[in-house]
Amino acid sequence: LTVPEFDRLVAKATAAQVQSASSITVLNELSPTLDCTQGNVAANVATFKTSAKQARNDLKAYKSAVKDILVALEAAKEAGEN
Repeated sequence: LTVPEFDRLVAKATAAQVQSASSITVLNELSPTLDCTQGNVAANVATFKTSAKQARNDLKAYKSAVKDILVALEAAKEAGEN
């Protein structure tokens, strides 16, 4: 089974996986405190929200990269059967 640009697709997926893992680690390390007596509640929540959005976007990119590999594999399989 020969998949055109397979190495590039795998490299893209691997990079997206690393980025996703990094974003999740950052998100897990954040623990916003909702103490209304402190003046930085809005900043804590905003930071958490931004990190969650980044992690979500990175995970979507990873999902897309893996899907690209699967689509390429399926196309190569179909081309080989014809």
